[in-house]
Amino acid sequence: MVDAIAAIVDAFCPPGILDEDTIRASLAESLAEALAGADQFDPTALDDYTVVVAMRCFVAEMVFAAVAVEQGQAAANIPPAQAVSRENDLRDIVRELTDVKATPVLQQAAGPLSQANIEILVRQIAADVIAEMATW
Repeated sequence: MVDAIAAIVDAFCPPGILDEDTIRASLAESLAEALAGADQFDPTALDDYTVVVAMRCFVAEMVFAAVAVEQGQAAANIPPAQAVSRENDLRDIVRELTDVKATPVLQQAAGPLSQANIEILVRQIAADVIAEMATW
């Protein structure tokens, strides 16, 4: 399964693209989650639901990265245990808001979203996450 995920990531993320490391890590994470439980990769098992789950996870990872960049060094002097707790809380809110905001968009898409559409979706969800974090 790991080899299949690596091959898919290589196909979708050729060397030299902007934010290559972040995108490759996000895509690998989302594919691992979407394909969890499968012993072997079966391309015929990829249904619309699996694609939506993988894309939603990908968008969530991109949102998390965007929010982390936006926050910068804000958490630099926080004790490690508290930093882990905050990161977990941030990941939870990113997943929740991505599920609510991205799932309908991904389900209604007639085909793959363009890079511009994904960037817009990530920016919108990141703004919602930052607004939610302001209430913490």
